[in-house]
Amino acid sequence: MGVIKGRDLAIWLEESETNLKRLAKDRSCSISVEAETKTVTGKTNGKWVKKRAIRISWSMTSSHLYTHDGFDYLFEKMVNMEPVIVTFSPIRSTIYDEQTWDDTKRYRGEAYITQLSGSADLGDIGQVSISLEGSGPLSRVDFTDESGRIFDRTFDDKFE
Repeated sequence: MGVIKGRDLAIWLEESETNLKRLAKDRSCSISVEAETKTVTGKTNGKWVKKRAIRISWSMTSSHLYTHDGFDYLFEKMVNMEPVIVTFSPIRSTIYDEQTWDDTKRYRGEAYITQLSGSADLGDIGQVSISLEGSGPLSRVDFTDESGRIFDRTFDDKFE
């Protein structure tokens, strides 16, 4: 089991069925999957509360470098209330301490942008923060180079 460093995780947006794009170098990103539970009652439970999962929801957040094209794209999707297809994954195969991990395993789903902000401190590089709420299932998919999908890796090795 390999260790993945934060710089090697990214959220990708699908511009088309074959083109996935990172808007800019991620400063941070996260994925959260939560189960909503319901209390199950019965005489056999006694004093203990018993629960069962009834629904699953998911969300993603990202903070990345500010680019005009990237912010404009996200802004248009948000104000037009259009969903985006997002993928959470490692950005490249890497070896740390003789450990490797498979960068073809990704988590993909449809989401709505629920928060978008741009900021910069004086003398610092601008950044964009985005929150996405999943709409429907989050699936584990296998993307290989043979899948026909094109990953825009413009920012993979910049700003390390």
